[in-house]
Amino acid sequence: MQSHKKTRKHVAKVAKILRDTPDSVEKQADARSKDRVIVAKLAKISSPVLSFNRRSGVNEFEQPEYDMAEVGRIRDVESYVQRAFSQKEGLMFKEGWELVGKNPKTIQYIKSRFEQISAVTSFPMFSVIVGLGEDLIGFSNAFLVKVRNINASGGRTRRVVGKQTALEPVAGYFPVPVSTMRFKRSDTGKLLRYRQELPNGKSKEFSPDDVIHIYFHRKKGFLVGTPVLIPVKDDIRALRRIEENIELLVYQHLFPLYHYKVGTENAPAKEYADGTREVDAVKQQIEIMPAEGMIVTPERHEVKAIGAEGRALRAEGYLQHFKQRIFAGLGVSSIDMGESDTSNRSTADTLSRNIVDDVKHYQCTLETFINEYIIKELLLESTFADPTSEDNMVYLRFTEIDVDAKIKVENHAINSFNSNAITHGELRRIFGQEPLTEDGWADTFWERIEKQKALIQAVDEPYSNSAKAAAGKRAQGAANAAQGVVTPSNQHGTKTGPEKRKSSFTIGNMVDSNNRITKLYSDLRDNALASIAHGSFKDDWFKQLALATGTMMYDKMAPLVRLDFRNGFKETKGDIESANLAGPIKVLEARVQRIVNRYVETLINRVLGATNQSDTPEDRSIKVAAVFDALHARSMFIYESERNKARNYGLLHGYLANGYTLAEVDVATDACDDCVAKKTNKIHLVTATLDDIPGFHPNCQCKIKPVKE
Repeated sequence: MQSHKKTRKHVAKVAKILRDTPDSVEKQADARSKDRVIVAKLAKISSPVLSFNRRSGVNEFEQPEYDMAEVGRIRDVESYVQRAFSQKEGLMFKEGWELVGKNPKTIQYIKSRFEQISAVTSFPMFSVIVGLGEDLIGFSNAFLVKVRNINASGGRTRRVVGKQTALEPVAGYFPVPVSTMRFKRSDTGKLLRYRQELPNGKSKEFSPDDVIHIYFHRKKGFLVGTPVLIPVKDDIRALRRIEENIELLVYQHLFPLYHYKVGTENAPAKEYADGTREVDAVKQQIEIMPAEGMIVTPERHEVKAIGAEGRALRAEGYLQHFKQRIFAGLGVSSIDMGESDTSNRSTADTLSRNIVDDVKHYQCTLETFINEYIIKELLLESTFADPTSEDNMVYLRFTEIDVDAKIKVENHAINSFNSNAITHGELRRIFGQEPLTEDGWADTFWERIEKQKALIQAVDEPYSNSAKAAAGKRAQGAANAAQGVVTPSNQHGTKTGPEKRKSSFTIGNMVDSNNRITKLYSDLRDNALASIAHGSFKDDWFKQLALATGTMMYDKMAPLVRLDFRNGFKETKGDIESANLAGPIKVLEARVQRIVNRYVETLINRVLGATNQSDTPEDRSIKVAAVFDALHARSMFIYESERNKARNYGLLHGYLANGYTLAEVDVATDACDDCVAKKTNKIHLVTATLDDIPGFHPNCQCKIKPVKE
């Protein structure tokens, strides 16, 4: 009684605050937040509604309204029922489940408690939840008994309003067979005790605080939910009786009865002088005839097999009728049970959607009870302040099982977001996720890649044309100074250059006919110099920008390499339509990726080295410009050789397709000494790699040609 008075005083206090507060939405919200009613401190109340009480004595326990043992027997012996329930159980846990909430600490706490419970009970919580789902689908009821032990639990003892003794923390959950549970309740329907009764007479009682009863489709005033099999079991019995009668009919007519007719009306069967009859003679002949024998008769004899002859009752329609009634009662279709019939794809999807919706209903029920009676109690046993507040609550959520429908909903949400119909937070909630935090945003694809790409083409400060012009003035001497360190156009002549001097950090295909790749490189250079001039250059920023530039370089270079490869293949007159070129093209793309990665890594190291070893912005600009110009000049040298290597790789596979197994180097007119020395080398086309074919060095223009064996 005093607990009810405290609750009423608390509610009156909140009401008074709201009345006395000025008409300000913000102040009213603050008052509600400050004086939020804590659910754990509210007293329990009993229902004033009368229930169906079927006990005859005050201290007697009631059985469930339905025979759960019979439901279990039907589930064990009936194939359709077992198959339908197995389908639903598999679908229910197909995608698994997860714990979600706003506070990572409370989520981790619940996970730790689940691990503790699994350890002390030797019964994993996953198996507990799966068992609850199986009982809920099969019996529309599921029971868990709690074991409280502070020495075997990570929770703390807590006080409950209306109880004189404190409750020890939960140490484990144990499932109970549904058919063994009995109930004791008051006249108003309040549960007083649970009892588990076994067929051998043993029994054990439990307090309502130590039992979790999960139910589905429970009628008002009933103790338990109505099992799905209750309206179906009569249809199952009718179907099985019809099948038994058909079985008897099959046995009766499996082996036909033969009728041997002797004589006709005009010429009846004869009776011989010795007293024997023609019928007896035929009978004796049939009895001594072997199983594989044959009978030869005159026209007066007739043999006919007697069977059902189509006059028996046709039971196919009755069988199909009762079978469909069973499927409908179980909430499945013939397609779900493995019978395709004549259904098309659209019909099959529609019928299967019904079982998905049914399973989602079970999932929603199971989530509600677990969140309310398991997770919430574990949180109340924690040391968190106000553990059941929205910020601290943890929820079990099943992952979406209808993947196709999920994709459609998410695509619609994305379109709504792109059309400015919803916010990003609303989009995340549709996806079943909380809105992103600052740390979450920093790890998105936009921040990591797309933003860096956008910065390269940025038109606002500090990357605008005016900023770049200002940086260009400061770095005016950088370009001139860099000319002194740029490698000359070709120190070995127009098309020469020994392989041993090939740089490990150069990149092929840095430019194309439209100068698109060179534009990416020059934008990266200008942005780096502009940030140095403004004093905003950061190592991490440049790394991200350089990596994004490298990604875009590869995206533009890979198609060019594939084109050169195909041109080389076509040059051999090979059938490019029927050839399988996916493997060689992947090899070329991997080579380009490695070259880009080496180049970007070297560029980052050299630029960061130049900025860290310089004191003034002018000095940094000069050194960074020199690094960019030197690397770019070197990359120009091997541009043609890389394209030539791709063409030669196409020639190699074209010659293979034409039946050749050997090739040799066809040196260019003004080839270097290293290439001339390779002229006599035979290239085995089957085992050759990219390193075995030209170009061997920057600006190498050598080719390969087939060798006739």
